[in-house]
Amino acid sequence: MAQVAEAGNRVQTQRTSAPARNTATAAKPPQNPSNGSNAPRDTFTPSQSNGNNSGDELWSTAKAKFGGWDKDGDGFVTNKEVETALKRQNLSTNEKAALETFRGRQSQLEESHNDEWGDENNGTSLKDIDAFRTAGDGEAKRLQEQFRIEQGLALEPKSVKDRALANKDNPADLKDKIGTRDYYIERYKDFRRRNPGEKAPDYYLNYGLKYFDRFHANKDQLQPVSQGWVDRTGVALQQKMEGRNSGAGFAALERNEDQFKKFAYDSHPSAYLDSGLQHVPYGDRIKIGMTPDSSDLFTWSGVKQGVHTGGVVVAQDIRNGAVWAGNGIADGAKAVGQGISDGAGWVGRQLGF
Repeated sequence: MAQVAEAGNRVQTQRTSAPARNTATAAKPPQNPSNGSNAPRDTFTPSQSNGNNSGDELWSTAKAKFGGWDKDGDGFVTNKEVETALKRQNLSTNEKAALETFRGRQSQLEESHNDEWGDENNGTSLKDIDAFRTAGDGEAKRLQEQFRIEQGLALEPKSVKDRALANKDNPADLKDKIGTRDYYIERYKDFRRRNPGEKAPDYYLNYGLKYFDRFHANKDQLQPVSQGWVDRTGVALQQKMEGRNSGAGFAALERNEDQFKKFAYDSHPSAYLDSGLQHVPYGDRIKIGMTPDSSDLFTWSGVKQGVHTGGVVVAQDIRNGAVWAGNGIADGAKAVGQGISDGAGWVGRQLGF
């Protein structure tokens, strides 16, 4: 817990080049003390290390290149077609960044607009892209940030890329980023540098960063004790992930999407509990429980961690309740006993005893 508190108070900055294996401390700009990020706590601010454009280039690029990606001309782009397009030579920076951003997201994008009979499973249409972009739920902004990250990676010097490839099985040490949203961004970037042809673990941006931002954005709605829990949990989750970073073993785990997700999800219950979830007021627990999307909660991994965490917290509540009830009974018995004693004394005095 001391390490959690220490890391939670640490102030960090972002990198614009590949992290060194043994990094020195750099000068750090003022940051939000509540979450260690350069982003305001109650708003979404894209990564500042990849330029200041609005992200609209993602959508304009997708619309302009859609016909070339849709090889069978059926009006839908499947993930297989995205993977095929990524193998082309001489892709522009924007087209490659857009393809990497849409890679593996068809199941999410294709649900945005009802343009298929029955289940939406033919791929992503232009109507899906437009509906997703204008939904206003924050998801489009997260894709825009990923697009900017991919732009930045594509424009890095060859020396940076060569150094990363030489360390393919040696993930960067990111302990100095623990407690910040940048931790997940840098983990994503480090993987993509070392594995330029592979998709990074979905967890980094689609779960870790997503909920780091969301919980900190909603922190003001919680009581102070619960706000402290949010900060400690953000640190604890990253510490558990970084604690697994032992070189080649972690590199291999990152390349196995299912195993990596299992590892990450399995680390959640202990992080929640070690950070003091059982001490969070009931009303705030409800708010915390309603923060994740149902699509993340109602998976086997999500249900399993919920049952495990909930079971421990409920058991703690029962123990606390038993102690409270026991104390109440003891106090009540003491009061009754005192009352009987006082009554007997009064009767005795009246009778002259």
